Amino acid sequence: MKNKYVLFAGPYPPPVHGQSFAFKMAYDNYHDYKILISQNLEERNNLYKIWLTKICIYKYLVTFLTKNISVVYLTGSRSRLGAFKDIVLIILAKGHGAKVINHIHAAHFNKFLNSLPTLVSTLYCSAYRKVDVFVCLLHDMKKEYKEFELSSRIEVVENFYDPIMDSSKEHELHIEEPIVISYFSNLIFSKGIFDLIEAFEIANSKYPNIRLQIAGSYGEDSYMSAVQVKEKLSKCLLLNSNIKYVGSKYGKAKIDFLQRSQIFVLPSFYSSEAFPISILEAMRAGNAIILTDHHYLAKLITKEQGIVIPASNIEALVQALASLIDDKERLLDMRRNNRVYSSVNYSMYKYSNRLNSIIQSLTKE
Repeated sequence: MKNKYVLFAGPYPPPVHGQSFAFKMAYDNYHDYKILISQNLEERNNLYKIWLTKICIYKYLVTFLTKNISVVYLTGSRSRLGAFKDIVLIILAKGHGAKVINHIHAAHFNKFLNSLPTLVSTLYCSAYRKVDVFVCLLHDMKKEYKEFELSSRIEVVENFYDPIMDSSKEHELHIEEPIVISYFSNLIFSKGIFDLIEAFEIANSKYPNIRLQIAGSYGEDSYMSAVQVKEKLSKCLLLNSNIKYVGSKYGKAKIDFLQRSQIFVLPSFYSSEAFPISILEAMRAGNAIILTDHHYLAKLITKEQGIVIPASNIEALVQALASLIDDKERLLDMRRNNRVYSSVNYSMYKYSNRLNSIIQSLTKE
């Protein structure tokens, strides 16, 4: 009897970002028969993306013709081309009797479908109704899949922090000077990087002994290209020596970066922001958190863990920074709470066990 395989289709790194890292952990931590088809289409021109899409579809065809696939684990896309590739895979899988898991890492999947032309949306929704299990990141996200709840199971698997964060000896948390504020995410305009810089400069005029450290790769959105972000950030760095950009950080360098800071800020208004892994890693490193009330971000922390502010509100961000700088005992309490809370609730062990149990439930059907 031929071995039954789980086919993992998604953006295996490089490049490294939240979705690709989550997919890598899902694949790496599944320890039965498995096949990987990596489909990274990011940071490419449109013609090259179309070429890569054709290659992916060819790989799907060859895989189903040569292997006994029982389950497809798919990291769903939110672009039209990416979603087209996904529905081809779903239709192929169901045609060969395989179960399908579609793990969505972005927010507002329903709005994405509604934004498509009517004929395209109808076609895509028809394919998505063949999905056996949708996996979303938070219980509040389940409402995005209401259209599919009669045809599919909707499961919740919350994100995790990089297990490397547990490999370093925990440093003692105490009141420190200077206070270091960190930004650790892709450098995209709508992630709020320049809102943070502006707020920091205002706060820095009152608190000259604070520092801002920035890590991440340059990216683009509808507001600004990666080149424009780089140029603007370079100008900001020249004007304030208390702001440092240190590039992308991985492994031990990431631990060191996050452990140097006491306050982590993500003032995002990014269109598909959902549940950033960077927040959990900052918590595990012992940072208080400042987030914007954008999509689901406010659901990720309580008042014991950080502060939620309105998106694109510089004044509110300045006030949030000042409140933690002025009340260092409160800041210390948040940092201690976050380190323990993240360890208990967002470990890789918990994430992979939950995901593997969903996969195994389908392999036995």
